[in-house]
Amino acid sequence: MDIDSIRARCSSGISVDEGWRPLLITLDAALTEADPELRYLTISQKYGRLSVILTSDTNEEARQLIRDAEEAALKTCEMCGDNTATLCQRGSWLRTLCPSCAAEQKYVVKT
Repeated sequence: MDIDSIRARCSSGISVDEGWRPLLITLDAALTEADPELRYLTISQKYGRLSVILTSDTNEEARQLIRDAEEAALKTCEMCGDNTATLCQRGSWLRTLCPSCAAEQKYVVKT
């Protein structure tokens, strides 16, 4: 699986940076096993969190896989994939970033 195969099954597109893409590929492989007919409405970053919305209801196993990926994203830098990330803020914008990417993008840890 790759990001293009996920994009092909996502009606509103994918709007996340490179750092979360490995999470999405892993999630998609597990979801395809849990529910082969699964389709995505949207995959995005909202308020510094991964948001995965499906086009229809699915089974509990698939819902738990999504919750687990969303939880893992809270510790994964959106930009580089480093696992030392935390919620950061710049003005009203929120992102999950590692210390290095936060400094580069002029974000500060949200308090």
